[in-house]
Formats: sequence, C-alpha cells, structure tokens
Amino acid sequence: MKKGAYQQKTDKRNSSESIPQGPGPEAQDLNYVQSEIRTWLKKTRFKPALFGVSQADVWKKIGELNGLYEQALAAERARYDALLEERTRTTAVQLARRMVQQAMEGQKAGDESLGT
Repeated sequence: MKKGAYQQKTDKRNSSESIPQGPGPEAQDLNYVQSEIRTWLKKTRFKPALFGVSQADVWKKIGELNGLYEQALAAERARYDALLEERTRTTAVQLARRMVQQAMEGQKAGDESLGT
C-alpha cells in the first residue's frame, strides 16, 4: 500500500532517527531515573493535530518529563549527600589519627630531651 506525501512526512517526524539520541551507548547513567528518562524519551510520541502536534499533548509530555527530571535530581542529591557524609567521616578519622600521631611524636621528643 502506497503512502501519501503527508503520511511519509509524518512517519519521518515520528521516527526515532529524527530524535537526537545524545551520548552514545558508552555513556553510563548515574542513577536509575536517568535510564527511565532515556527510555521515556525514546518511546514518547505526540498526537498529531491539523497543523503539527497537539499543544495539550505536548504540555502533558513536558509535565511528565519535568517530573522525571525532578526524580533524577532528588536521586542525585541523595547520592551527593551520601558521598559528602562519607568524605566528612573519612576526613574526621584522618584528622584524629594525625593529631594522635603528632601528640605521640611531641611526647617522644619531650622524653628524648629529658633523657639526654
């Protein structure tokens, strides 16, 4: 069955080839929400209207995408907070060890000066 010129243009616009794909498959998602966004963007199609696509449908999809990005931001913030907390604990332990070592070296130097 042969398609008309309008149908061929519509098919071209709706094909995944016309959508910029972003980074290649070697790019890794930082969290699960980013992979959901990637999947959502690949599957998203707009309802056709008389001239282009339905404006209401576009706004609905933008709202859904915004929700996904908010989830990704919250997940990234949680990851950042966990990394920051881990780094703070590690730094505190290192500082305590350094202080103990300096105190022991100071005490050792004081003992040596008394002995000579």
